[in-house]
Amino acid sequence: GSIAAQPNVLLICVDDLKPTIGSYGDPFARTPNIDRLAKRGVLFESAYCNQAVCSPSRNALMTSLRPQTLGIYELSTNFRKAAPDAVTLAQHFRQHGYRTEAMGKIFHKGHGNIEDEASWTIPHWTPKASTYALPESTSTKRDSKNGPRGNATENAPAEDSFYADGQVALEAVKRLQSAAQKPDEPFFIAVGFIRPHLPFVAPQKYWDLYPSAEIPMPKVTEPPAGAPSYAGQFGGELRQYADMPLEGNINDAQTRRLIHGYYAATSYMDAQLGLVLDALDASGLDKNTVIVLWGDHGWHLGDHRFWCKHTNY
Repeated sequence: GSIAAQPNVLLICVDDLKPTIGSYGDPFARTPNIDRLAKRGVLFESAYCNQAVCSPSRNALMTSLRPQTLGIYELSTNFRKAAPDAVTLAQHFRQHGYRTEAMGKIFHKGHGNIEDEASWTIPHWTPKASTYALPESTSTKRDSKNGPRGNATENAPAEDSFYADGQVALEAVKRLQSAAQKPDEPFFIAVGFIRPHLPFVAPQKYWDLYPSAEIPMPKVTEPPAGAPSYAGQFGGELRQYADMPLEGNINDAQTRRLIHGYYAATSYMDAQLGLVLDALDASGLDKNTVIVLWGDHGWHLGDHRFWCKHTNY
């Protein structure tokens, strides 16, 4: 069928997602929902982020202004300080008669940064979720500039809706069901999932998808030959977590656990995406909705001895 003049838009943003995804050729990944979405649309195989940090990358997506233009390369400065009159993607839709809604992480909030009220018809929605399900995940804490941190991973017998992404998915389902009752009002709904961002927490069933002995370990463990020393980084974000070494190599057992956790958290997020896609299809809204799934930047899993983001590799 033909798409109407004002198609709905469902924008799904995923934090720290690298292409450890079935549809991107990773045979180990269990990502059935991203894969089925990829099959029904266009799969971008050469997509590059503007900056390998959450906030600048999200600002670029939402304002069409590069980090170089805004002059913002970190997390704490709100983009309106640099460009008070910027029209965000959501704002543009809002100005053209769309109802704009957001839940979960779209812009980078926190570290002193704030949500963008002008973008949303109704205030942005944040889940009320604990980061960890198990007491032992926070039995030791490490102070960091971003507050005390527990462990880098958690494998818990928890329900999907215990964690933030499960709650965001259920809220998105409600919003889609409600939007289906208002067919004359086009929507721009932004759904932000935080996993697989650290800490790699996920219900046990997602850990169980991946046999520990089969976790793909890094093949290249040295920085690129001849690369300038400042082009890499020492994984400072990971080292904020209580069970990680403050300096030096992350050993093989830790590496295996972290990569396992990253895959588990990715599959957990993928299952939440599935709830949202199912709700869209069940409501009939899929016939007239453009779906965009976007990751803000990649993530190092011990390749070249690098962890986290913050590099141009």
